Parts: sequence; C-alpha cells; structure tokens
Amino acid sequence: MTQDNQEKKNTDQQVKESPIEITFSTFLLSLSSSAMMSLGIIPNPITNETTKDTTSARQTIDLIKIFEEKTKGNLSEDEEKLIEAILHELHTAYLKVVE
Repeated sequence: MTQDNQEKKNTDQQVKESPIEITFSTFLLSLSSSAMMSLGIIPNPITNETTKDTTSARQTIDLIKIFEEKTKGNLSEDEEKLIEAILHELHTAYLKVVE
C-alpha cells in the first residue's frame, strides 16, 4: 500500500470514528472553511499547505449568498446571524486577497 493510500485510509477511518452531525450551520461553516482555504488564509487540513484559487473562493462565496437568498424567512435567528457574519468575513477576506 502506498503512503497516499494509507493516509486516505487513515483519514477515512477517522471520519467513521467521529461523525459530525450535519446541520445547516455546520454546512455553512464547512463552505466558509473551503472558501478560506481557497483564499490561502487557512491551510488544507490534510496537506497542511496553503494555496490560492480566487475563482473557487468567489464561487463558494456566491453559493453561500444564494443559500442566504433562497432560505430567507426560513432560518432561525442564529442561522441568519451566522450566514450574515460568514458572508461579511468572506467578502472582507476576498477583497484583501485580490487587491
């Protein structure tokens, strides 16, 4: 077994051992983390490397914005605050990276 295959097997095993409940909030946080990785702000948790892909980051931010628009009136107060905070943070970070 190659080292890459062993690392994937270990990662898959860790996910099976510690399932995380998926809620709308955890889904948003996952998208936010993905955008932050694409902006090169946080490292990829598997490779521990940072890379920049502003196109991917912009698409993820736009996707979160679509979720905000399509779920308007159907979110709890906490979910509304979370999505607003995430979008604000990501827009600010995006502008800093692309300038």
